Parts: sequence; structure tokens; C-alpha cells
Amino acid sequence: VRIRVERRGQEAVGEPHLALQPRHRLGHDAGVERVAVAGPGLGVGAEQLGVVVEHLFEMRNEPSFVSGISGEAAAEVVYRSFPPTPQYRWGQLSSLLGSTCWVKHENHTPVGAFKVRGGLTYFEHLRSTGQLPQTVISATRGNHGQSIAYAAARHGVACTIVVPNGNSSEKNAAMRALGAHLIEYGHDFQAAREHAQSMALDQGLHMVPSFHTDLIQGVATYWWELFKAAPEIDVVYVPIGQGSGACSAIAAKLAM
Repeated sequence: VRIRVERRGQEAVGEPHLALQPRHRLGHDAGVERVAVAGPGLGVGAEQLGVVVEHLFEMRNEPSFVSGISGEAAAEVVYRSFPPTPQYRWGQLSSLLGSTCWVKHENHTPVGAFKVRGGLTYFEHLRSTGQLPQTVISATRGNHGQSIAYAAARHGVACTIVVPNGNSSEKNAAMRALGAHLIEYGHDFQAAREHAQSMALDQGLHMVPSFHTDLIQGVATYWWELFKAAPEIDVVYVPIGQGSGACSAIAAKLAM
């Protein structure tokens, strides 16, 4: 598995796809014929990327990690809630890149982002192992919180989400619409997460982390769909926030 990181700034990438503007034409300069683009996401620092990649390769030999992705079990869990999302060849991007470019439309999920897949498999694991709690709590700036709120509601579990002060009003409204009890706390995500962890400890709540094997298994299903639809892809571009998109892409490819 080869990993190449290109910094493109810290701004969020919009829906429904990453507007990739490379400084060179991949197909002409690098011998690459087919690429795939997934989005949205955030920039990531080198130190954080190192932690993400290290964690991935620590998990790759765990039977539950690989088997959960290589089989159809995770996808079946996701498809109980919504069908596979489409992927299309994009003519203008293909022309710009000098190669065939596929775009995976994860904005077609119930929450408009791929994260919801991970929430569904995370809660299914809790249910199937008899560990489904009455209440869960988590911290987020948006899409992870929507994922947890959506999955919690499907299992009849109460959900509290902690977000930092000044968080996106649209994301906050979306999480509330899915049934989450929203708490605004702290000046950044770290402060919000620490507050959520403290509440979980004090009140005996189940804390849903932002990065977990059971979340990755669900997120990997969108790569599973893409790799099945376009197995000839040579390169994938993945925006990285906390790393679940990148890790799931690698894991899905390793398991196929």
C-alpha cells in the first residue's frame, strides 16, 4: 500500500465532490489512466496522519477488522437504511486530469456524508453483542454527530452530542433534527471532546469515539462499492479530517 499526502490547505471541501485542481496532468505526466475522488474532508497535519496510518496498520491484522470489510456483512447493515450511493465518470475532471476520473457521491446518503455508514455498523455491533446502551454521547463538529444521532434513533437509543461554541449552525440544526440533544461547550473540538468524556464518566454514558474499528468497517463500504464498480482505478484522492476515509480506503482495498 502506497500513501502519498499532498497538502491543499485547511479549508473544508464542499459537496458533492472534491473540485480537484492539480498542478499537473496525472495521465500525461505520471502514466496514470484512472483516478477516483472522494469528499468532503479537511486538511490534516503530518503528525496526525502518522497516527492515523500507524493505527491502521496496527488494526489490519485483526481478524474482526479485515473480515468485517472483506465480506458483505457491513454492507448489508448499511443497506438496511439506504441503497448504495452512485459513482460516475466526470468528463470535465477527466479532461483536466488527462485520465478517467470517477466521483463517488456520498452526498446521497440520508445525512449527506459518508460518516453515517460508520454509525450504522458501530451500533449494529453493540446490538449484536448485547451491549446496546440506553444513552450514548459523543463529540463532533458535524458529520460524525449526524451519523451517531441517525444510528442511535434507529435503535431507540438516546443521543447527546457535544459541539464547540460557534459550531456550524447548519450542522447543529441537522443533528437536532435527527433527535440529538445538543450541548455547546468549549472553544474547540478538543475541549468539546473532553467535556463529553467527563459527562460519560460522571453519568455512566456510553462514549462513542470519533475513530474506532467498528466505524471504519462501515465507512469502508463506500470504497467497497467504488472498487467493485470500477476495479481498474489506479489512484484515489481522499481528503483527510480524522482519517476514517483514508483508513477505510486502504482497508477495503487490502481486503478485496
